[in-house]
Amino acid sequence: MEKEILIVSITNDIHALAVRKYLNDNFNLKTRLLCVDGQAGKSIVTIDSKGNYLLTDDKGERFSLHSIGLIWWRRSKASQVNIEQYSESEQELINNDWGAFLKGILMSHYNGKWISHPVKTELSSNKIFQLDVANKLGFMIPRTLISNDPGAVFKFVNSVEKLIVKPLHGTKKKLLFTQFVNKENLNSESIEVVPAIYQEYIKGSIHLRVNVFGNNFYTAAIETDELDWRENLNVPIREYNLADIDKQRILRLLKKLELKMGIIDMKILPNGEIVWLEINPQGQFLFLEPITNQNLLHNFSKFIYGELRKTTHNNV
Repeated sequence: MEKEILIVSITNDIHALAVRKYLNDNFNLKTRLLCVDGQAGKSIVTIDSKGNYLLTDDKGERFSLHSIGLIWWRRSKASQVNIEQYSESEQELINNDWGAFLKGILMSHYNGKWISHPVKTELSSNKIFQLDVANKLGFMIPRTLISNDPGAVFKFVNSVEKLIVKPLHGTKKKLLFTQFVNKENLNSESIEVVPAIYQEYIKGSIHLRVNVFGNNFYTAAIETDELDWRENLNVPIREYNLADIDKQRILRLLKKLELKMGIIDMKILPNGEIVWLEINPQGQFLFLEPITNQNLLHNFSKFIYGELRKTTHNNV
């Protein structure tokens, strides 16, 4: 009997829903969705000392991890929905314990393939870690300071023409865009309260969104003078042919990070050189499909299916 695919994500995640439907419809492949934020009060889960357990997918169907051949670790952190009637401390308990349960049972009772492994996904999401790896592999990176020391920050500000700041991790409560630093408004209190990433502004108007699924690359060039292109997509966006030397360096980075896929942001300098910015192990990519006609839904689903077939073949 062919193994199933399990997508771990949040309620109403367009990527998860679209990929599940495509896999079911076009590959005749049973694909389940486990909503990490939709468990409280709806799912019945058990695990005993003998390792007997069942989970519940978003359609209310019970299943065992023995039926799963691949897990797409899409989105794993979210608060439970529909628990507003509980106190703040009760909500914290519910959220923490559901998170611990789901991650614990998957990490301890599932031995199949991950896209990508939770531990590697979390580590690679750390911007300090990924920046260090990229630097050691020879990527050109912006001049960077990560600090909450006012003296060091003010010194760095005065050493660059233009400075930007972005959070190390951010918050689920608000989308924080990369911002220019206004030197006149910078103060010691705001610097000291939390460390941040301060970087020299990279000139140029061509941003690259590099989607890597296994060994396959689907790159888009986004042309805008805006610092953070996510604020406005009503700009020229086109398919971009990344040079082989850049592809090989990115593949070495993914191997070093132990990731099966990655969504990478880079920028092209006026002289044509490419500067590394960051990688998101599970970034958004489907918004590019109607713009670049790269068939990203099909290509990603084919990648997932191929990884499952490799697993099934290896277990024969």
